Amino acid sequence: AAASAIAKRAAAADTEDDDRVGLRLVLQLSKGADLAVFREDGRQMAGLKVGTLSLELKNRPLTMALRASLSDLRLSDAALAPDHPYRFLCDLRGGGGGGG
Repeated sequence: AAASAIAKRAAAADTEDDDRVGLRLVLQLSKGADLAVFREDGRQMAGLKVGTLSLELKNRPLTMALRASLSDLRLSDAALAPDHPYRFLCDLRGGGGGGG
């Protein structure tokens, strides 16, 4: 019953008039991005590769709504060898758990 009430409130909040939105933040990344973090000596410390990303945050007077989707995400520790089993801290590719 409690979950049903929460779902009803969420549905009502989603249909709440957009004129009452205090803050709306939209982020669209369609081409993907590669980010590298370097140490002071110039060696790469970490890498982040993101596919398409869509994020929308709406802050209303009584509720907050967040919608997000992400196609691919790879986070690597460049201090480890390329064939090290723990080089990729997070590897979410292809919309599934295994990747390709």
